[in-house]
Order: sequence, then C-alpha cells, then structure tokens
Amino acid sequence: MSQTFKHKILNQLGAVLKQLRLEKGLSLMEISAQTDLSLQSIMLIENGNPVAYDKYKKLLSFYHKTFDIVLTDLP
Repeated sequence: MSQTFKHKILNQLGAVLKQLRLEKGLSLMEISAQTDLSLQSIMLIENGNPVAYDKYKKLLSFYHKTFDIVLTDLP
C-alpha cells in the first residue's frame, strides 16, 4: 500500500470519526472517558495520524461502525 493511499485512508477515517463525534455533540473528553482511550489518541485519529489498530477498532466500536465506512467512500 502506498504511503499516499495510506495517508488518504487515515485522513478519511479521522474525518468520519470526528464528524460522528460532533453529530452526537460529544467532547473529546467525553469520548475518552467512555472508551478508555487517551485524549491524545483520539486527537491523533481525528487528525489522520497513525495509531495502533486496536485504538481505531475501539473508537469505531463505540460508534457501532466498522472500517467499511471509510473504504466505501474512497475512489
């Protein structure tokens, strides 16, 4: 997988997760408390930076989503 494609996926995933959080009217601190993820991890994810796979999975699970939400929107 090229770095550009990987970066695009991470950016898209971060944007979708941030949008879900904002739609629910939740703060980063509220998400952190409910998922046991650090504020830093959530911010990294929402900004498209790489973190451990289990952190993505935990956040996606919180929203009842899977990685498909990103892959279906890529060209």
